[in-house]
Amino acid sequence: MLTELACLAFGIFPGWLLRRNPAARGLVSRATMLTIYAMLLVLGLKLGSDEILFQSLNQIGLQALCIGLCCTLGSVYGVAPAHRLLGLSAPSRRVAPTDIAHDSERREPRLRQGLWGSLVILSFFGLGLLLGHAEVLPDWLYTGDASLYVLRAMLLCVGLGMGLDLAAFAVVRNLGLRVFLVPLLSLIGCWVGAICAWALLAELSLRAALAVGSGFSYYSLSSVLVSEMGGPALGSISLLANVFRELFTLLATPLLVRFPGPLGPVASAGAAGVDTCLPVIIHFCGERFGVLALFNGLVFTMLVPFLIPLTLQAFL
Repeated sequence: MLTELACLAFGIFPGWLLRRNPAARGLVSRATMLTIYAMLLVLGLKLGSDEILFQSLNQIGLQALCIGLCCTLGSVYGVAPAHRLLGLSAPSRRVAPTDIAHDSERREPRLRQGLWGSLVILSFFGLGLLLGHAEVLPDWLYTGDASLYVLRAMLLCVGLGMGLDLAAFAVVRNLGLRVFLVPLLSLIGCWVGAICAWALLAELSLRAALAVGSGFSYYSLSSVLVSEMGGPALGSISLLANVFRELFTLLATPLLVRFPGPLGPVASAGAAGVDTCLPVIIHFCGERFGVLALFNGLVFTMLVPFLIPLTLQAFL
């Protein structure tokens, strides 16, 4: 984690030096998107080549998908009121009936753009799954540190983008304590989603659903904690559910930024807003929301080790 944060910080100063270069922002944006595509391809390769994970999908995949999707959507729509509470949404305005058609015409290209962005992202991940399952590429791409190097390149590009617009960091200072509304509402929405998943999955207890949902994309740590306290089967569900949450953020961000708004991807990413999901959020939402994603991710990175034991011990 420290190395990844160092890569992020290392890019800020060169970005600041290039802030007056009009071509720099476009180049950094394209480089960031290329690293996002590379990361999705490598993630697909790793998941596609993991036979144990594929076997687990037949047994626990549906439960994990249900919990992951319910908790993610709970967080996404839980933070929806924060757009206005934090002053991050456009002011409402009255529109004449003749303006409605023009607004609709403007929204349709944006929707098509969001759908196209999601389809392109999904295609890279799908290609990685197919190539990984076929195992036609060199072994080091599946078992090596390829994803780690791509992640560090992504965060370096993110740092460059932040350096180009250091004013984005002012959003946390200007919001003050109100900035904690984002993780708070995200947490409440996630637990509401976990309760919905528990109602749909009669074979799981409430505390199990809450514990799995409380991983907030931090699948490596959360799966270990849940396995130790709730058993290996529940740990496997936690791993898959939180992998699904991270993948959902990576794939759906172009749409989430339209519905319900740019805080949606921030809440959806959870702890992954610190690393994997940060570049795609900045690319589609802007540096200001990237800073919020980084803050939100750090909060949940620190909270997850406490939330999982709390939910497994406090709820029946």
